[in-house]
Amino acid sequence: MLIPLVFTMKLLSVLLLSVTILDICHGSKILAIFATPCKSHYILGEALLRGLVTKGHEVTMISPYTLEKPMKNYNHVVINGMVDLKEKYSPMFTNLNISILEKAKLMYEIFPAINHIAHSSSNVREFVRKGEKYDLCIVSFILMESIFGICNMVQAPAIGFSVIGMSSYLSYHTNNPVPFSYVPTPFLSITDQMTVMERVKNVLTSYFFEGLTHFVLMPYHQKLLNTYYPQLPKIEKLMDNVDLYLMNSHTSTDSPKPLLPNIIPIGGFHLQIMDEIPKDIKKVLDESKQGVIYFNMGSNAKSTDLDPEIKKVLLNTFSKLDYDVVWKFEADLPNKPNNVHIAKWLPQRPILMHPSVKIFMTHGGLGGTVEAIHGGVPMICMPVFGDQGKNCADSAQNQYAVVVELMGLTEEKLLNAIKEVATNPVYKEKIMLKSDLYRKQEVNPMDKAVFWVEHVIRHKGAKHLKSNATNIPWYQYYLLDVISFLAGVLLLVLSIVYFIIKLNFKILSWLIKKVTDQRNCSRNELKQKYKKL
Repeated sequence: MLIPLVFTMKLLSVLLLSVTILDICHGSKILAIFATPCKSHYILGEALLRGLVTKGHEVTMISPYTLEKPMKNYNHVVINGMVDLKEKYSPMFTNLNISILEKAKLMYEIFPAINHIAHSSSNVREFVRKGEKYDLCIVSFILMESIFGICNMVQAPAIGFSVIGMSSYLSYHTNNPVPFSYVPTPFLSITDQMTVMERVKNVLTSYFFEGLTHFVLMPYHQKLLNTYYPQLPKIEKLMDNVDLYLMNSHTSTDSPKPLLPNIIPIGGFHLQIMDEIPKDIKKVLDESKQGVIYFNMGSNAKSTDLDPEIKKVLLNTFSKLDYDVVWKFEADLPNKPNNVHIAKWLPQRPILMHPSVKIFMTHGGLGGTVEAIHGGVPMICMPVFGDQGKNCADSAQNQYAVVVELMGLTEEKLLNAIKEVATNPVYKEKIMLKSDLYRKQEVNPMDKAVFWVEHVIRHKGAKHLKSNATNIPWYQYYLLDVISFLAGVLLLVLSIVYFIIKLNFKILSWLIKKVTDQRNCSRNELKQKYKKL
């Protein structure tokens, strides 16, 4: 009787533990903060939260945007005023005539304004004042590190979400190794196959942005925390408490590089979410005889803000094509050719999956690049700002895209690019190869993302995954103490060798002098003897 009783008790203990773990992982309260006024960033956060809702979690999104169709257990806190700010600066993103200094000044104005609104929004202040507690906080943090202060206010462990792949910027917070010899910065239009001068630019640019982050951005975020949450720890402490990072990346779009175990690539996780194509656009796609060119400049740069000459070149070029053109254009477009069909917003993912779409004309954002690769649609890339130049360069290097600069765009250049992509089978073959890699991952990326979110909830963090590199001073990380020690030892050895050599020279000089003196003495004695004779 005793053995069955012991076995029963053990079984009940295992079941109780299992139920406890399931209780922790399922039905958790999760807060996500995607505060930037970038619809493409929000789409990624929305997809992740949808996936978490289907697993039984209750989620809250702090963002300038909301779900078009309400969803059970999916709540919103709208950052009021953020979209208005975006509308103010949006035309500047497509202005090709501003200099690098003017672009830097523009970014210097935009990001402080975005961060200030994210914290000062009345809806966000009210949310924080309520003092609700959450089991986890997920933050899209690039250039918005102070947002982790809200995670601390809701007493939740934090996960950082990166909309781009590994870079020196992300390495600043994670201490993930980023060899500049083959890991390009996202701010330059270069790939992992760099020339000597490109490596020079890569090193200088990477260190510049690391310095900018350390000496400008982090002090600014500390100032924001002091203003809105003066009771919180320092910004460095908040960042140290981020144990895990989800990274919107995959080897199909990001060249292979070292990653620490707490940096999880989940590229493609959002591709399972499929919205419906508007009926009029679907009719064009279904009935197109020659095929469709899909043209979308993304969620930040608007086609309506393009220079009038560029729009004229685009329309003249499209009018000469046999293809239908589906164009995300945010206003009415008078005198457009009959083969051009416009809409203010388009569900990009299902359109790129439609068999009629032959070419994707894009600004080269990472989200659109991923969706084109998954759908197997070759691209014509026209980068505008940010990481788009690097994404376009990677796509061209992999031979599934042609890069055409908007500056100096002509009908001839655009027609040649369209002809090249449409008639050369290499572009389709190469992107189908990448598409196969994306579709056949070892683990479903959404399942991977959900697993690691629940992993952090279950363990109330992920300290066990963090490298000790985050705990050591910078001079130890770069082995400057070891280099100094070895340099000291080498200097000591060289000093001893120098002393020994110098001493030997002195002894040798003394011996030579003594021998010389003795010879001179002997000669003098012989001379004296000779004189006496």
